[in-house]
Amino acid sequence: MLLVIPLDVLLIISICHVLYGCYSLFLYTRKEVKGSLLLILVYANAIWAGISIFLFIYYLSDVSILGMIMLLSQPLVVGGLAYAEAKQLKKVK
Repeated sequence: MLLVIPLDVLLIISICHVLYGCYSLFLYTRKEVKGSLLLILVYANAIWAGISIFLFIYYLSDVSILGMIMLLSQPLVVGGLAYAEAKQLKKVK
């Protein structure tokens, strides 16, 4: 295994990314986005960033360097998205 991350964990991560993509596309295709719909995205990203930090810490001693990079990049990117979305939400309100 290239990442040395359990397959079930990779599957859960992949499913979460697909769900995020579907919800983001749903929001993108709307003419107007209510603040409550954007707030769901902010909370989901913040929660996923926390889960990603947990996964990084939990698998730190078991994964390859590439796996560490992947697990560490997730909370950085998703946390950044949550921050950017929260700023956008303040503009909407």
